[in-house]
Amino acid sequence: MWFMIRKLQKTDINRVADIWLDTNLKAHDFIPAKYWKNNFQLVKKYVMIWSQK
Repeated sequence: MWFMIRKLQKTDINRVADIWLDTNLKAHDFIPAKYWKNNFQLVKKYVMIWSQK
């Protein structure tokens, strides 16, 4: 595993959203997976907005 610190780029959006989903599914297994999956596109939208700042 390796880490890199830099400004968020548009090419990072899918990976960041995937990490968000995977992490929430594992960390919050008491919340139905459907909740996280239904919010996935919304999170991708916000990650895209953040990447433009």
